[in-house]
This record gives sequence, structure tokens and C-alpha cells, in this order.
Amino acid sequence: NVSEQTLRNWDESGKLVAHRTLGGGHRRYTPAQLAKFIDVDEDPNNIGGQDQQVILYIKVDGYNESGGLLEVVGKLRDYLSSKYGNQYLVYVDLSRGQKLTDLPEYQRLLGDLKNNKVKKIYLQVTNDKDYPEYLAIQSVLGVKGVPVEVLEPVVII
Repeated sequence: NVSEQTLRNWDESGKLVAHRTLGGGHRRYTPAQLAKFIDVDEDPNNIGGQDQQVILYIKVDGYNESGGLLEVVGKLRDYLSSKYGNQYLVYVDLSRGQKLTDLPEYQRLLGDLKNNKVKKIYLQVTNDKDYPEYLAIQSVLGVKGVPVEVLEPVVII
């Protein structure tokens, strides 16, 4: 969620140097570089603590008046309950075009990750433009040993 110019500036200053630069100036970063840069706990064995939770994160664009969101969350709760009993949390952000990093429940999720309180994350895609970002999160956290499952996109009307 940063501009191309910001990435160029970080590369030139040494703050985040690209693993590889392709023809045309396209920068590539490894999942390990990104994980280190966003300061995720680097110990992949530091998972499974007693107070860790399974977390379902959903970002919905626009406010949902029709109940579609409640229906999707209800189905996901049934699924998670069958696997984890009551040992999971659901974080939902209602967005009006904000960047993911500006949303309060996403910030809460990042705080839980930093404090090693996450056993597994489920990311529910409700918007096709979020899918690549969720896959990137999955890749970065996978390097750190945090299991992330990106769920198939659903349409919430």
C-alpha cells in the first residue's frame, strides 16, 4: 500500500532494497524481505502458544444494508466452529475505499501478529482487487510460520 516512488526512494536509501530489479525498473522482493520489513516475529517456531487464536478477517467495501455480510459471516462461523469450537475471533472492517492498512480491525490483526497471539488466519476475499494483497500477506506470513488461508471470493450484496 505504498506508491512506486516510495519504493524507489526506499531502495535508493537502503531502507528496503529490492532482491532483484527486472528490465524496465520493476523491483522484486522476497517474502522474507517483506516479513522482516513489516517486523513480523522472525521465530517460526514461536507459534502455538496457549493464548493464541484463530482469526477470520473480512474487509467489506461500502456499508452492507442487505444482510449479505451477516449471512457470509454466519456460514464462516459454522465452518470455524466445526474445526475450532469457540476458539476463534472474527474481525470485520467496513471500508469506503480506505487502504487496508488504515482500517482498525486490520491494525488489530497486525498487533495480534506482533504480539504472537495468532495461531492461524483466514482471509475472506469479498472484492477481487483485495485478492492479490491477501495472497501477498499469505506468502509473507507463511515464511514466518503463521498459517494463512485465503478463502475463495464471495460476493456480498
